[in-house]
Amino acid sequence: MSQHSFPACPAALSRRQLLAGAASLPALTMLSGKTVPADRFKTGTLFGVNFYSLFLRGLQPGKAPATYDLAALAHAGIPFVRFPASGQNSGDWSVLDNDPGRYWSNFDKIFATAENANIKLVPSIFWNPSRLPIYLDETMRSWLEPNSRTARYAQNYTETFCRRYDSSPALLMYEFGNELNSWIDLPNATEFWPKPDPNRPDRKPMADDVLSSAQFRHLLDQFASLLRKYSYKSIVSGNNIPRENGWHLAHHSWATDTRDQFIDILRTTNARDMDVLSIHLYPMHFGGPKTVFQSSNEVLAAMVEAARLDNRITFLGEFGVPRTPEPRDERRQFALMIDAIRSNGVDYAAVWNYAPFAMQPDFDLTFTNGRAYQLQAILAANKG
Repeated sequence: MSQHSFPACPAALSRRQLLAGAASLPALTMLSGKTVPADRFKTGTLFGVNFYSLFLRGLQPGKAPATYDLAALAHAGIPFVRFPASGQNSGDWSVLDNDPGRYWSNFDKIFATAENANIKLVPSIFWNPSRLPIYLDETMRSWLEPNSRTARYAQNYTETFCRRYDSSPALLMYEFGNELNSWIDLPNATEFWPKPDPNRPDRKPMADDVLSSAQFRHLLDQFASLLRKYSYKSIVSGNNIPRENGWHLAHHSWATDTRDQFIDILRTTNARDMDVLSIHLYPMHFGGPKTVFQSSNEVLAAMVEAARLDNRITFLGEFGVPRTPEPRDERRQFALMIDAIRSNGVDYAAVWNYAPFAMQPDFDLTFTNGRAYQLQAILAANKG
């Protein structure tokens, strides 16, 4: 990666300072010993959206980041967006190495738009953690080796991102990855993960691509500790809901977890310095014969309980109801999920996925398509 000149980073802060916040960012305040964005107190749960293509569109030849659509979301009243803040496939990293000026300029445009439009950002710094080591001809476990190409590249990238954007009032929280915890502890993971990379079709899954719970926790610790040298803003793991046997997989069993075990695996797969606990939630995650919970309300009640035990903020990083054959049932399911999120006091929740450029027909949301009611529902929920 090309080297750049950046303003000096702030000195590392003490844990007390991290929790209390600092005067330089008045958007943060203090509640019961944890740092919480102040707009949290205005509406209870704050609902935002996922915007997958916001940055990724700008990596395509001749394309620009979707800043016009970001501004449109802000104008409609959406308070924040979660988005991939790195490439999806291994070849996307070559855009950074071949043209770093263009790469970082795209981020500059996104943050400038967000600041001007008064909308917050949750960048997922390494959206697809398996693709960086593939790009660098290493394995997932190279993330854990301080002198590996992957670890050095990731540290440089994280520090660069932090130095450029940590002072932006638009930056709500940092996130590491997207649903990496779905693949930990699986003895048969290499049968289907990492998923095929279109830029490296020859690259097959390897044993060293599979992480244990302890290794995953160590990886998150490394990321959070690095950020904490420069920032006191909130940090989140980007975790999916644990597998129905996540706790048992960590203990070499396939049995279905209990509620208490679900809470335990939620807590133990989050790093010490991550003050936000995150899961993703869809109808397939509850109500089945092998699921831990029978309703979204039960899932979220357990999530909030786990967060309170460690004094963490709660973030439902993704939620949604896919298109169903019966529109009335689809709307009913979505309304139940909104009610469960609000009644359990989840701090932040981001619906999947705002898609001005068609992506997933069963999940795409715009303000004009047949699923626009979901965007209208979260806007109404934000108004109380």
